[in-house]
Amino acid sequence: MIPKSHKNYIKSTAEEINCKEQLIIDIIGFYYSAVRKSLSDVESINIKLDGLGTFKIKEKQLIKLKCQLEDHLKRLESPETFGQMKIKKEIQENMIIYQELLLY
Repeated sequence: MIPKSHKNYIKSTAEEINCKEQLIIDIIGFYYSAVRKSLSDVESINIKLDGLGTFKIKEKQLIKLKCQLEDHLKRLESPETFGQMKIKKEIQENMIIYQELLLY
């Protein structure tokens, strides 16, 4: 079974609902950008996508991410620039989220 790309459905969907192909491309782009953001921000343990299923974050991956962030924090122990301070703050916020998800 060969998975089909969303590009295969653009023209037929546009014809079916009688609208421009660009609108369908924009809708698909918006949807998948929201999905990517949800996955990369690790908003919860489970992410349900209608028609695609439920994706669950593995505990091992969370632990691995947390260890990577801890190592990064050690290197940013005393930030020298505002950019480094911002990165350190974001990492600390992510650490809190990952810790909460590990307790979940």
